[in-house]
Amino acid sequence: RVARLEAFNLAAIEASNQALFLSDELGKTFYISPQLREWMGATGEMRDDSWRDCVHEDDADEVYRAWDRFVNRQVSSFRKRYRYRQPKTGAIVPIDCIAVRKNDPAGVYLAIVGVVTKVVPPAGEKA
Repeated sequence: RVARLEAFNLAAIEASNQALFLSDELGKTFYISPQLREWMGATGEMRDDSWRDCVHEDDADEVYRAWDRFVNRQVSSFRKRYRYRQPKTGAIVPIDCIAVRKNDPAGVYLAIVGVVTKVVPPAGEKA
């Protein structure tokens, strides 16, 4: 039954149009949805900490500090707007990233669940 539930959850994530990722308790990414993989221009596996290489250098220190505070349970969620550099094209994409820890009903840790959205500026403005 657990295997069926896990398969159902993964199928629901993959069928969604949301750009999602899952990370372990150390903040290492182990799953990126097809939608997120596509618009991130993900190459290869893009697992563990490889996303860090794609954070714009002007945003990197602040983003890494905020993520590390979240992973170390100093804050309850990660919410950050920053610039992401696509590996294939080098294009800079402003994004909003929100992540929270999820536990099962018994309180057992499951994963960090994150949602990434592209920032779309109003017409005539830069993000």
